[in-house]
Amino acid sequence: MPCRKRTPDEWQGRVVEKSHIPVASDSGFSLVETIAALAILALAALPLILTATNTASATRRLENRMLARTVAENLMAFELVRPDLVPAGEQSGVSVQMSVPFDWTVVSGPAVAGGLQNIDVQVRYANQPEVLFRLNGLRAVPYGLMPDRVVP
Repeated sequence: MPCRKRTPDEWQGRVVEKSHIPVASDSGFSLVETIAALAILALAALPLILTATNTASATRRLENRMLARTVAENLMAFELVRPDLVPAGEQSGVSVQMSVPFDWTVVSGPAVAGGLQNIDVQVRYANQPEVLFRLNGLRAVPYGLMPDRVVP
């Protein structure tokens, strides 16, 4: 006898035979399918995690370059408004911005005809050779402070 769909009224009062209950033989995922899906998810998530890590690292490097720029601009501003004649040569020191130590070097050139003096500022991480930021500028030497012998 072919199986047909019965209404709830037809089922009342009857003993339900096992052959009439619909049973899905392939319900859910097997353990192997679940493990395979998790492995694929892990492989897909790995590049996302690496991208997030690289982005955080690049952001930190950019922030430190901006801090080095602030150090260089502060040093250059001080050198440009300095009232005395800066002797030609090199000065160096350490500056800390937002708990990050930076080594800086200010190289002053000799005063040239016209009352200009070249100033070069370099900023790097403390105890590191790589220059993070560099500024170069000209300073007008006050007339009364011009040395007798200037470089033509």
